[in-house]
Amino acid sequence: WQQFDISFVCVKQEPMRATHKNMNLQTMRSNGGSMHGSMVPRLFPSLSKQMCRRRQCMTSAAPMKALVLDLGGILIEPGEHHRQAYNEAFHKFEVLQAHSPTARIVNWSEGFYAELENRSGSGSKLQYYFEAQGWDVPNKITKGVPKTPEEKQRLVSELMAYKTQRFQRMMESGEVELEPRPGVVRVIDEAVDLGLKLAVCTTSKARDSLLSTLHMLLGEERTAKLDCVLAGDDVPKKKPDPEVYKKAAATLGVQPSECVCIEDSTTGMQAALQAGMRVIVTYTDATKTQAFEGAERVISALGYPNNVTALELKQQRLAQDDRIHMDVSDSAIQFLMNPRG
Repeated sequence: WQQFDISFVCVKQEPMRATHKNMNLQTMRSNGGSMHGSMVPRLFPSLSKQMCRRRQCMTSAAPMKALVLDLGGILIEPGEHHRQAYNEAFHKFEVLQAHSPTARIVNWSEGFYAELENRSGSGSKLQYYFEAQGWDVPNKITKGVPKTPEEKQRLVSELMAYKTQRFQRMMESGEVELEPRPGVVRVIDEAVDLGLKLAVCTTSKARDSLLSTLHMLLGEERTAKLDCVLAGDDVPKKKPDPEVYKKAAATLGVQPSECVCIEDSTTGMQAALQAGMRVIVTYTDATKTQAFEGAERVISALGYPNNVTALELKQQRLAQDDRIHMDVSDSAIQFLMNPRG
């Protein structure tokens, strides 16, 4: 199937017609170039199941009353600067690699940091790293290898505090330029015009840091229109625990099923789904290979080329995964498979 450019359109149970190049499929020839919707599960079993699940998420939802955004769903994360700030913290406190015979200071490479983002989700990257690699890390903070739970927590807390301060200075100096993801500002403004309630939730930042980021990213006036802002120090449990999203719905005065959440990772998506929200995933380079099972839409951005609108989300119009070019709307299933190589 990967040899061909194939485009299918199915309107309910009407015949599905295909436009194709150099196709040599007995099924298509015998059907005169048409394919009934009932044939889709046989020819595309995994895609059919995946999109049916996305469609089910869409049709079973309550009317939308609130738009809830994870910070990763709003912000083009300057991951390289975050990585740099972590590495500066390791050097500042001379944190040595666990079990290293050469006493090398911990240094996260680009590839390792991307993998760490995928694995740690919205939790503490430092906590995840030390638990995975081992706590046998001599350092200046605990004046040796941390042995007690208190020493381990102190190591993580002080490293994170220095990293956060360093990154904040990068932003204030202009070294880091914050940029909203395509279409986000427009969709927020559309949601306000539609009378939807707005929330921003993250468990990876403290409240002061989150508010500072939002002011720089969205501006004072737009940030003031947010009905709810929740950060890591507002809830004891981190994603994928649903607590932050349950608290957001309660603060907004709506049911979780009346919220559409914009997320960018599996960890965040699971938190929103467990809270009972509809989920739209705008994936990043680091998360684009994740399955995102349970999200009704999986797209690269709210802006171009998808151009999602708040009204569209409110009307529950489309289940979509733009990585496989297969869309399901109220009346049609559309496939587009492009040749590889």
